[in-house]
Amino acid sequence: MQQDPTQILELRIHSSSVHLYDESTNEYDSICLLKAPLHEFLRYSREEMSKWLIDLAHDICDPANLRGSLLVWKELSQDWDPVAHTDPLTASVYRYQLPPRPDIFVDLSKISSREGRSVASSGPAQSVTQRDGKCWVTGCLDPRATQICPRRVGDIIGAQILRTFANLEPPPGLSICDGIFRVSLSGALDFWFRDYTVGFRHVSADVYECHLFARDFDSLYTVVGKFATPPPPPPFILPPALHGARAAPPRPQSPNLPARGLFRWHYLQCVINQFAHDDYKSLSNIRIPGLSLWMEGDSDDDDETDSEFEELSNALDLARDVHALQEGEGRR
Repeated sequence: MQQDPTQILELRIHSSSVHLYDESTNEYDSICLLKAPLHEFLRYSREEMSKWLIDLAHDICDPANLRGSLLVWKELSQDWDPVAHTDPLTASVYRYQLPPRPDIFVDLSKISSREGRSVASSGPAQSVTQRDGKCWVTGCLDPRATQICPRRVGDIIGAQILRTFANLEPPPGLSICDGIFRVSLSGALDFWFRDYTVGFRHVSADVYECHLFARDFDSLYTVVGKFATPPPPPPFILPPALHGARAAPPRPQSPNLPARGLFRWHYLQCVINQFAHDDYKSLSNIRIPGLSLWMEGDSDDDDETDSEFEELSNALDLARDVHALQEGEGRR
C-alpha cells in the first residue's frame, strides 16, 4: 500500500516551558521536537496507538516527573483536545502541555551522539556474558557485551540517566562500565544497537520488542544480519525479521540485570536520531558531552566507526549466528 508523505505528524512544546531555549532565536511560540510522515510513526506505535507518542513526549520533556499531558490540534473546532492512550495517531500537530504554573520548567532530554568506536574492556565484558550466557534476541552463544549508554558519557551522566529514567538511586562507586549498563547481543545486533539503528521497546515484565530505525528500507534486516533484496533462493531460509522480534534476558533471575529505564533512554535516542526536528537538534547545549580522555579498552581507531576489522568480525558473526539459529530451530 502506497503511503502518503504529505500526511505529517508533529510533536511540539511551548518554548516558554523550556529552560534550554534561546528565545532570541525563536520566531514562534513553540519548539518542534519530532516531525515525520504519519506512516513512519505508525511503524513504531503499532498496537500502542497514542500511548507510544505520550510516552515519548514524557521522555523528551519530563522523564523523571511525567507532569505534562498530550494535546492534539483539531482543525474542525480550532482548539486543542486531550489525547487518550487508546486514540489513534493522526496526521496532526501534537503539543506537550505542562501544568499552568509559572514555576514549572523543563530541560529537554539531551541527545547522545555515538561518535567513534571503542571496544569494551575484557573484565566487565566477560562478567556480562557470563551473567547472560547468550544473546537476548537470538539466543546465540558467545555474544558481545553491548553498552546501553555510551561509555564516553562517563560515570556521572550515566548515574544521572539511571536516576532520571529508571527512578533508581545510583549505588556508590557506580561505573558506566558496570553490568547494569550492558546487554548481551550478537555481533550484528551489537553494531546496530550501538548506533541507534535498533532499540528495545518494553512490552511486559522482562520482555522487549525490537524496533528497527533504519533508512535503507530496500534491505532485509533479520535478527542475525542484513540481507539484500531479493533474498537468496531456496534452500536458504531467511531468518526472522528484526523489527518486531522479542528480546528478553536469558537468565531473568540473574543479579545486576540492566534496569528497564536504561532501555527506555536508549529507545528515546533511537527515536530522536530518526525523527528529531532541527528546532530540537540545534538547541544550545542539547548534546551530551563525551569524555575526550582515553578509556581502558578503547581501540586505536576510535575515529573510525566501521573499520575493516569490525566488518570482518561482523561477517563472521553473521555466518555463525545463522548457523546457530538454524540449529536451534531444528531442535525445536
